[in-house]
Amino acid sequence: EKTLPYPGDEITCGHSLIREQGENESLMLAAAIHDPAVDALCAPLREAGRLPMTVSLYAAHVAAAGPPGTVLTLYREQDQLMLTIGEDRRLSFLQLLGSDDPAQLETELGLVALTAQMEGIPTEFDAVRLGPGTEGLRDFVAGFFRQTPGELDPGVISFAAPFDLAPLGWEATRRRQRNRALLRRRLTLAGVVYLLLVALALGYIALLQRRVGGLDRELAETRPRLEKQAKQQRRWEELAPAVVPERSVVEVLHQVLEGLPPGTKVTAFDYTPEQFMVAGESGTASEAIAFANALRKNEALQAFTIEAGPPTLLDGERAQFKIFGKI
Repeated sequence: EKTLPYPGDEITCGHSLIREQGENESLMLAAAIHDPAVDALCAPLREAGRLPMTVSLYAAHVAAAGPPGTVLTLYREQDQLMLTIGEDRRLSFLQLLGSDDPAQLETELGLVALTAQMEGIPTEFDAVRLGPGTEGLRDFVAGFFRQTPGELDPGVISFAAPFDLAPLGWEATRRRQRNRALLRRRLTLAGVVYLLLVALALGYIALLQRRVGGLDRELAETRPRLEKQAKQQRRWEELAPAVVPERSVVEVLHQVLEGLPPGTKVTAFDYTPEQFMVAGESGTASEAIAFANALRKNEALQAFTIEAGPPTLLDGERAQFKIFGKI
């Protein structure tokens, strides 16, 4: 913390284990980032709602993409020549080189080797790699390290970060972005479900309209037959008294007189195709009621519904009645 150029509350730190050295010592890689600088750099992403999920050292990803063993890599990052040393795909040393000039570069590489040895970093390399933009150094690197350099393919670099240097304040922003994205997905899903329900409702209404239209067509086709049958039925009802013996005037009058109790007389009889009417007088009101019940029980008159009101009392015990038989 004493060597950092920023206050402690303005930095985010991270670290990873390179290797263990005995029972009580470990070689660690530590990294720190200036939060205001990262905020300013990522301001366009923040405004676009695409804040990075992690912030890490690109050099750590370069080392992770190397072969096993101790590997030195020269590559360019933002037009700067960088040197990394990785141990079993873990970054253990990082140095910014000042020049591409072979004479000056030879001096810098000698100082880098000395610094690395003082920090316990191995300088016997199992492989040397060159990244894009360093092709002009191939002959120099091959002669300096006495081995043919390999190539760093940026397309195979893994971006699984060994540590995250994202400022702590970003988590609240990311949480709000996640909540907004979740709300947007839920609203979208709700809109899709609503549209689906509307489409189903419209389809159901269209189906009902088709069924109603089919019923209307069937009714239009059936109506003439129904009207013809009704007309025939009415015609049959009109002709029934003439062609059905039980409905003839004479037969109905005969059945009425057959059920006439003693002491009861018929004073009026009227007949139409829809009903008949019998009026008369009886010795008592109970005889008039018994006469109406006898007509209801007469099987020959079952086609008629017998209706009779209360008898009207005359002088003494005599009663006057009126009975209707309706089809």
